[in-house]
Amino acid sequence: MKINQLYSHPDESLLENIVGDHSLYIASPYYSDWASEKIDGNIVSDLVFLTRLPCEYNRPPAYIENHPSAIISLYQRIDNITVHTLSTLHAKIYMNSKSAWIGSSNFSRNGFSGYEEVLAETLQPANEIVDAFDSYLAASTVVGLSELQKLASWIDAGLTTVLNSRTPEAPVRQNAYPPFSIEDFEVWLEESSAPHSEVRSIILAQLNGRNQMSGHVRHAFNGVLSFFRFHPGSLPLVRPCDYSDIPDTVLGELREFIIAHGDEYRGDGGGYWRNYLSTNIGGTQTRGGAGDAVVKRCLILIPHYIESNISGDLN
Repeated sequence: MKINQLYSHPDESLLENIVGDHSLYIASPYYSDWASEKIDGNIVSDLVFLTRLPCEYNRPPAYIENHPSAIISLYQRIDNITVHTLSTLHAKIYMNSKSAWIGSSNFSRNGFSGYEEVLAETLQPANEIVDAFDSYLAASTVVGLSELQKLASWIDAGLTTVLNSRTPEAPVRQNAYPPFSIEDFEVWLEESSAPHSEVRSIILAQLNGRNQMSGHVRHAFNGVLSFFRFHPGSLPLVRPCDYSDIPDTVLGELREFIIAHGDEYRGDGGGYWRNYLSTNIGGTQTRGGAGDAVVKRCLILIPHYIESNISGDLN
């Protein structure tokens, strides 16, 4: 692979050159409306875009790293577009039919504003770059327009918040997942120094399929995190509690939250979260409620998990 030119301060004119072709391939962990608006639907007819977005859309994730609005706009402007998501993506690759660029610039204003970023250009999309891009695609998940619109509705409802709005171009964490993900929660559950060891053991076993409860834990994790975002004052009330002494005021607020938003959380088979919860906490089951215990266990664990994770800021 031969480098034709090295850009030490990539700017807007370079970005316009990159996107000014009928065929465009972009891999960038982060993006912005400013950058996506540079893509002209009258010029670009074929776009493959790889970035960080949720991989599944059965339930609102606790946090996301990019707002979908810019990608939704691309779907509406580009005739042939495919969007892929890869949570561990850190590479930045740009290819059109004439050239390829690799380096540090995200597909954003910061990435192309003449700052101290670097992009190396090859005259043709070199085989090594194409192979790298294709390997990332092979590990990715395709995201459709309807899924992105659903994600936008969850953001508007406050059930999901954009991490990138708080920490622009945040670095990849050591475990390669964004803060407050179910994968990161699983890692925390295994930490010997964390509190409530018995409760953590139960949730960890259920998350890994004991009694077919994995879906219940995923619902409860994301739902309880969103509940605390709606009711941050409940965090200090629950933190000192055990499973049996959660304040009635908190359970009442949780019930209202689940009644209002519980049907947004669906299982892999399509079932609604509320259908597995009792009416005591806002579900539809008049007797039983298989998921109640999972929700209450997550309710007492998550304040400690938040405290151990980044700054503990939910907003």
